[in-house]
Amino acid sequence: MRSTSPTLFPGARLLRHVYSHFRLTHQNQIAYFWLKKADFTRTGADSCDSEGLIDHIPRHRAGGGGFACSEEIEPDLTRISLRSKSDHVNVNENRLRSLGGRGHSGRGGARIAGSPLSPPSAKSSPPQEGVSTAK
Repeated sequence: MRSTSPTLFPGARLLRHVYSHFRLTHQNQIAYFWLKKADFTRTGADSCDSEGLIDHIPRHRAGGGGFACSEEIEPDLTRISLRSKSDHVNVNENRLRSLGGRGHSGRGGARIAGSPLSPPSAKSSPPQEGVSTAK
């Protein structure tokens, strides 16, 4: 008999959520998804289970552009992760660095004030002291 307990395989449940909810935009050139605290609660997952999820988005689905993940890690703190497989898209340039992020042309991340479903405002500032940037 198959169990439906949310405590079994929480990482797999979170990954299933990502596969079920990622979106494509800009003529299928950019794939993105977001994770809220409720997603972790519902799946039984924790922040360790979200590491590397952005790398599971099917590369063939996003034609040649980028990938973005937005994850609520505290009520008003969001971790963003960006990936690109294109030499023409530098995800770490300009905006990401201005948000206190780090990475290189194909991979980058930052922690910003706000919720995962609200776009970062022009007033977004680098993380507060003591808040580390994403890997």
